[in-house]
Amino acid sequence: MTTNNQSQAKWNHMIHSICGEQKSVDDENELMRRTPMSKAELDKFKFKTYSPPADIDKLYLMRVVSFDGRTLLLETDHDDAACQVRGHFDALVPYLRDVFGSTLEDLRVTVVSMVAEEPVSIWSKVKEKLVSEMPHASFDTWVRDTQGISFEDGVLNVAVRNAYAREWLESRIESKTTQLLSDILNTNVQVNFVVAQDAADLENENTDGEPPSAENVIMEPMDLTKYRAEVHPDHVVMLDGYCLRLLEYGDMTPKEMSLWVGFLQAIYRQNKEGKGTIRNIPHYEVMRFAMMSRSAFFRELQDAQGLGAIKFVAGGHVEILPEDAHSNSYANRYRVLTSPLLTRHDCALIESILLADIAMTATHDEARQSVLQTLGNLAERDPADWINQDVAVQTDQPRRIQDMVRRLLDIKGDLPEDLALECEKVYDRITSAFGKVFITHYFLRVVVPALKLTHAQAWAIIILRDKCWFDHATGTQKEFAIVRGGISTVARWIGVTSKSFLGWMQRPEFTAFVRTAVMENTPGSPAGTTDQRSHGHRRGKSETHLWKK
Repeated sequence: MTTNNQSQAKWNHMIHSICGEQKSVDDENELMRRTPMSKAELDKFKFKTYSPPADIDKLYLMRVVSFDGRTLLLETDHDDAACQVRGHFDALVPYLRDVFGSTLEDLRVTVVSMVAEEPVSIWSKVKEKLVSEMPHASFDTWVRDTQGISFEDGVLNVAVRNAYAREWLESRIESKTTQLLSDILNTNVQVNFVVAQDAADLENENTDGEPPSAENVIMEPMDLTKYRAEVHPDHVVMLDGYCLRLLEYGDMTPKEMSLWVGFLQAIYRQNKEGKGTIRNIPHYEVMRFAMMSRSAFFRELQDAQGLGAIKFVAGGHVEILPEDAHSNSYANRYRVLTSPLLTRHDCALIESILLADIAMTATHDEARQSVLQTLGNLAERDPADWINQDVAVQTDQPRRIQDMVRRLLDIKGDLPEDLALECEKVYDRITSAFGKVFITHYFLRVVVPALKLTHAQAWAIIILRDKCWFDHATGTQKEFAIVRGGISTVARWIGVTSKSFLGWMQRPEFTAFVRTAVMENTPGSPAGTTDQRSHGHRRGKSETHLWKK
């Protein structure tokens, strides 16, 4: 009999295979759509269709209990998922036998109530564990009066006193409570803190008539507008502005960037606490900010690039690690870069500069000193003075300055400390030169799904918003971005055609954020002046893309 972990891994592999078949058909159809042909030919062409053997989302709701060589026993918390698998058993058999072996004869599905108890009782069990792990004053202030109010689709909603308490709980103990709850229920679940509709129900009554102690007093902030109360513009994802350059130069697709943002947010708290960047990450933690469905997420994993056992997603920023045989968790393991790789263009340019200087040396020691001096000079210079030069880019271009130096100087193993330090200085100088990008949680988690924006549309909005012009004379941010080349340039940044972008400009969900205009002069700026936000382009007659707040 195989272990549960092995059987679960086989079940997941089967789902990935089905996703792969779906993607193959989609890719073939997409290739045909891009093939030049007349409208009449296109109308006659019969695109392939694919019907999976069962609903993939329902398959993901299954947990493998055991497999004895003949019978596969599954369990789930969802009646509809159980009916789906039972009703499509015959269609699933070929896929099941591919991964479990030809001896498989039967499949049984048991519906298990994830919790037979009420949400209040479930959360009480979590609080019983927290009370022994937290300082008494902190527990009394933040946790004691919280209540479980609902439990649906693997998420336990916990009512808290106010928005300030929710923020504290999310930043300090959300990951801990999620782990405790998962251990109690023996399955992957999530805790979601919500502000109670009736705060009076959660007030901690003072039965002895004594005033509360000072350490238990909570100051409740109040938003001045409904917009701020709903959107919380201070709740943001912060990225290096250089990340947008990866999109503009085609080193990452919008979907890859979304996936990386999802992973960054999933590890944010653990990384902030100095626990490293390797951990088990359930898919739902990534999906919260990646703007993609569960099936889309696993299709991205299916398409991971790499050689042998080493696989990468998110444009090389996330490494999929081998399964941990000692872990009881079904979550995949990843190594996540928390800072961006350099673009291939920028790496090729740096390498060409170093190579030109090395060519003037006669010995290995001279070459090393030349590289050290050149790196030092680059670290001191403003990247805007040199980084946008044209250069030929090789397909095998290293993405780290250390790797380039190692290759140019034929150094095996680690770089000497002085070279490694200068490489880091150049990297920091380049990436810090582009500032920071701020994206509200509300935009990623509410606006994009509600309006059904694509990844390309979402990142077009984010990029244009970041490029909005800042008027230093008045100290105000304007609602327009001047882009040389207009629509064709923005389309290239996000990897779509100008025709597609023009099509978006006919859709109200996109024009709620972006519209175009032709302007003779920039308000608040004399004609002919230079604006750093628009990369030094002159203020003349230009097509201007506007961000509409």
